[in-house]
Amino acid sequence: MKKIVHCILLLLSICMFNIGCEEKEESRELDMTEEELFDIYYIKEAPKTTERHNLEEVITLVLNTNINTSTDTIAINVQDGEIYINPQMSSLGVHAKNGTKKVDDINKILEILEKYEVQDWKEDYTFEDPSTYEDGTSWHIFLQYEDGTIEQHGGSGTDEEKIKPDSFDAFIKEIADFVDERINER
Repeated sequence: MKKIVHCILLLLSICMFNIGCEEKEESRELDMTEEELFDIYYIKEAPKTTERHNLEEVITLVLNTNINTSTDTIAINVQDGEIYINPQMSSLGVHAKNGTKKVDDINKILEILEKYEVQDWKEDYTFEDPSTYEDGTSWHIFLQYEDGTIEQHGGSGTDEEKIKPDSFDAFIKEIADFVDERINER
């Protein structure tokens, strides 16, 4: 009888621990200060949007690709008209230690997002369990809106073509060219 009581108490403890962990993760999103909510360093921690937003509401764009053993990150502060110089993706968001460059035609980014219908992309293009392979390829795009919420799209897997939406390569090229031209202009 004592063993049964101990087992029941152990199971209850495990359940309470799991519930506590889930609440802690949810409360992280809710406990973000306004400064953290709009800080690109914490973009992965921002709450996900539950509704479709107008593209004019995009304030930040982050694009991270890990394709062909090359990892590239593009980060753009649409609201302030700035491109981050050599940003690096971290576990929480973007580390931007090299500052930004002000650009005049930042709204071209919104035109590119509209042209490739990025908001209509699936949220996740992953088609296989990541624990079943070691080396793969991946990409993620984060759109942060004026209300602080984010829309995210991405994919990972061993077959690069299966994890990308139609015209993805053209989209990446156009975004990368836009950034490169502005960062390298004198």
